[in-house]
Amino acid sequence: MSPSNELENKIDSYTFNHDYMIKRKMYGGISYLLSGNMCFGIYKNQLVLRISPEEAEELLKLNHISTFDVSEPPMEGCLLIGMDFFTSDDMLTEILDIGIKYAAGLPAKTT
Repeated sequence: MSPSNELENKIDSYTFNHDYMIKRKMYGGISYLLSGNMCFGIYKNQLVLRISPEEAEELLKLNHISTFDVSEPPMEGCLLIGMDFFTSDDMLTEILDIGIKYAAGLPAKTT
């Protein structure tokens, strides 16, 4: 199983009980959306996390975390987190919770 498939399976297991979460292909990867707002996703073999720009600046100081800049201009508050950052599944869950909390505080988008 590829690292991105393994990550997707872990996220799917985590979001399984969150019936309000939508999974969608975006930007050449997969995004998980809450009320139309991206919480997190997968790009290549890395986790994409959407958080406040202030929180993003703090996390950018850590190893294995970089700005997610595959679009022009880069999405503010989006980070790319390498799998070496995660030392446990609990750590992944904590990061996913941060993305959900941020998206839950945004106005819902209608399609």
